[in-house]
Amino acid sequence: MKLFNFLFGLSLLTLVLSNCKKEDDPDTDPVKPGLVLNELMAVNTKTISDQNGEFDDWIELYNNTDSTINLLGYYLTDSKSELSKWAFPDVQIASKSYLCVWADGDVLQSGLHTNYKLSSLGETVLLLTPDMKVIDQMKYGEQPVVIGETFTEKSFARMPNGTGAFSWQLPTFNSENIINP
Repeated sequence: MKLFNFLFGLSLLTLVLSNCKKEDDPDTDPVKPGLVLNELMAVNTKTISDQNGEFDDWIELYNNTDSTINLLGYYLTDSKSELSKWAFPDVQIASKSYLCVWADGDVLQSGLHTNYKLSSLGETVLLLTPDMKVIDQMKYGEQPVVIGETFTEKSFARMPNGTGAFSWQLPTFNSENIINP
């Protein structure tokens, strides 16, 4: 009987602990979508340059709402253990508009430049509210390259624009994502 009580108690404890949220996991239940991660490019050697003529990684946001959103205090990160890795300054994104952020690790440049770069091998990018609620996240893998073909830079983009699933596409920096090979 003691063995039965012990095993029952152990099973109950295991069940309770398996349903507990880990402290280092972000809140992955997204806030109602309005502001979304729309596109990113982790390998950019010739597609679009920043204001200094440098070809850097970039992340594009899209505002699906009918209102302008002030991003002061919102966060972008590529680390689930460091959710406040890069905070937006006082910048706005208009309704049905795009905002691109350079993910180049060069915060000394003018404009929106994160303090980290995107991995060409893939990772997860998160967008968070000032109170650390995950608004959106995208997990991308290594960009597919077919051996024997000419390398074409691609972005990881929502299809359809602002609402759909992500897929590798030709980049559409700061504009509507369109279906392309």
